[in-house]
Amino acid sequence: MAALARAEWEDAALAVWQDPDDVWTPERFEKALEPLLADYGALDFTPRARQATLTRIEQTAPRQWEVTHNLLDPQGEGSWHLRGTIDLASGRTPEGRLVRLDAIEP
Repeated sequence: MAALARAEWEDAALAVWQDPDDVWTPERFEKALEPLLADYGALDFTPRARQATLTRIEQTAPRQWEVTHNLLDPQGEGSWHLRGTIDLASGRTPEGRLVRLDAIEP
C-alpha cells in the first residue's frame, strides 16, 4: 500500500505474490492506478487509510480467502479497491508473500 501511495511501482510488484500466469509488473500497477490518480491526484496512506474497517477477508473455500481493501484518496472516498486471493490449498508453500493480486478497480 505504501508503494502505491508513493507511486513506487517496482516495490508494489515485489509486495504481492506473483502468479506466473498473471504477473503484476510495475507497468501494470501504473496503468491500473492511472485513472484513479488522474481523478484524485494521489492515494492516502495516513493511518486513516490503513484502518481494519477498510479490509474484508472472506473465506471462499477450504484454505482459500478473497481479500479486498478499499483505497482512500485524499478526500477520503473509498471508491477504488484492491482485490486479491490467498490460496493455501494449492500446494504452494506459504512463505513470503501470501496475497495474489487479482485486480485494482473502482
